[in-house]
Amino acid sequence: MCVTCPKQCDCGQSFTQINCSSRGITDVPRGIYENTSELLLKANAIESLKRDQFLRLRQLERLDLSENAIMTIQEGAFNGLYRLQILNLRRNRLRSLQGGMFRYLTNLRELRLQGNPIICLEAYTFSHLPSLRKLDLRELRQLKAISRNAFNGLTALVSLTMSDSNLRRLPYLQHVTSLQDLDVSRNSISVLNANNLQGLVKLTKLVLSYNHLSSVEQDSFDDLFSLSELDLSYNNITSLPFRLFRDTSLVKVSLQRNPWNCTCVVHWLARWLQQHVRNDTSLLQLQRCGGCFSPVDLRGRLLCDVPLSSLKCKRPHIQKVHPTVNATLGGNAALQCELSPGVETAISWITPDGSKAKRSSFRGGRVKVINDGTLNISRVTMSDAGVYRCMATNDAGFDNFYKILNVT
Repeated sequence: MCVTCPKQCDCGQSFTQINCSSRGITDVPRGIYENTSELLLKANAIESLKRDQFLRLRQLERLDLSENAIMTIQEGAFNGLYRLQILNLRRNRLRSLQGGMFRYLTNLRELRLQGNPIICLEAYTFSHLPSLRKLDLRELRQLKAISRNAFNGLTALVSLTMSDSNLRRLPYLQHVTSLQDLDVSRNSISVLNANNLQGLVKLTKLVLSYNHLSSVEQDSFDDLFSLSELDLSYNNITSLPFRLFRDTSLVKVSLQRNPWNCTCVVHWLARWLQQHVRNDTSLLQLQRCGGCFSPVDLRGRLLCDVPLSSLKCKRPHIQKVHPTVNATLGGNAALQCELSPGVETAISWITPDGSKAKRSSFRGGRVKVINDGTLNISRVTMSDAGVYRCMATNDAGFDNFYKILNVT
């Protein structure tokens, strides 16, 4: 059998790795050897991919179409590429992604879409990629919207990169329960909500550096049992919720370039760092601890070695008022935990059945702790009635108070 090489390409001796990069071609060359395993079409002028474009290349494992001018990909363009493992579409002109665009790529393990002018990630965009493990969505600077179901179907995904992609909040990630590595650095995220990382029990690395982060809600890390590396550097964080790291496996943290408020609010954090990081005396690791910005007399002191005695804490005190709350069936109820002013503390609630109510959704989203510590219950049912326990905790101690909810 005589095998020929397309004139625009370099096929080598084996014809299994064909390089057609930087040749100025405007379409996928014809006559590519059907047993090719690697096809490089980087840095050309291809504008579209048509249906069945690669139908004959059933042995193809790697396809590089980066740095072209691709604006449209017809549904079925990748038909026949059942063995494809790596698809590189980096730096093209794709503005939208449809669910059928990646149909037939059932064994794809890595997809690179970095630097495309994508405006919206629609629902079920990646639902035909059950084997995908690595998704690169960096530098999507035109991105305006992400559907709640954009990542639905990515049950095998372990790495997601969305740095510098115009994010103002974290996308919905509850579909990617196998995720281990998440990079959302260099965005405009200002708040980390308690439910943003819910269910990500396998996450080992979280990078949130170079954002506008100023608030991290209590309970945000409750499901991050496997988290070993955290980067919160270059943000606007002044404090973190009491015992935020308690359920994690953290061994490496980067907290530098934040305006830390070195008062009682960071006492627990400084103590944690001094217990977990002080043994690593390298200058780089100490700098990663972050430094005090306020008060002035502690400015510049590293959290790793600031004297804990200088971070004065008072034991929290709950005002024992309004022990009974009355609510009507189907209405709303608000149980307040009123603290004496001037004492920083973490507030949590225990419900009548012994469950802990979190700031993330609880009981289908009906029961939730809001930022000031109030327990809100919507669409009250008879089963909500009973004794609730409010607990206020900081490094100096704790206080608690019981409230009774009556439902009529």
